[in-house]
Amino acid sequence: MPKILISGLIIANLLISGCTRGLLSVHRIDIQQGNVLESADVKKIKPGLTKEQVRGMLGSPVLNPVFNTNRWDYVFYLKRADHKPQEKLFSIYFQNDSVSDTQYSTR
Repeated sequence: MPKILISGLIIANLLISGCTRGLLSVHRIDIQQGNVLESADVKKIKPGLTKEQVRGMLGSPVLNPVFNTNRWDYVFYLKRADHKPQEKLFSIYFQNDSVSDTQYSTR
C-alpha cells in the first residue's frame, strides 16, 4: 500500500509540474503603469506646441506637479514576470504655455 501511495504521489507531482514553472511556483502577472508612449508620438512634440496640443497628442500626464505647472512628466513602468523592470520618463517643459524643451530617458 505505501509503495502505491508513493508512486501515485510521484506521478501526480510530475503531471502537475508539467503545467507550471516548478512545483509550488506562483503565477506572476505583468505590471504596467503610466502612459504608454510610442517613439513616433514622442518625436511629434516640438518646441512651440501649446499645452492643449500636447494633451491632444499624448493625453494627460501621469505626474503634473502642483507647484510647477511648467513641467509635465509622462511616466511608463512595465514589470514582466522574470524580467527586469522597464521604466521610461518623458518630461516636457513649458514656457509661456508652449513647449520649450523635452527630455526622454529610460532605465
